[in-house]
Amino acid sequence: MTVKEQLIERIKAMPEDEAERWLERMTPQDESSPSEGTSSLEAFFDMMDEIAANAPQEELDRLPTDLSYNADHYLYGTPKRP
Repeated sequence: MTVKEQLIERIKAMPEDEAERWLERMTPQDESSPSEGTSSLEAFFDMMDEIAANAPQEELDRLPTDLSYNADHYLYGTPKRP
């Protein structure tokens, strides 16, 4: 199952109020409207914190230990850095 398919399945199973919160976070804010003191970068990191907090430990354990160092390898298939 692809990542997008996994996301779709999680969204389908998500309670409506939680889906609404995610949608609000993912919707770009208009420059003229205040963002309640939270920048889009802060909102992104808040969303990532929530994802990590809700991820099962087994899934976190499957992440490569060199993920940040070799991100290009895992994202684009470039050779791993030494």
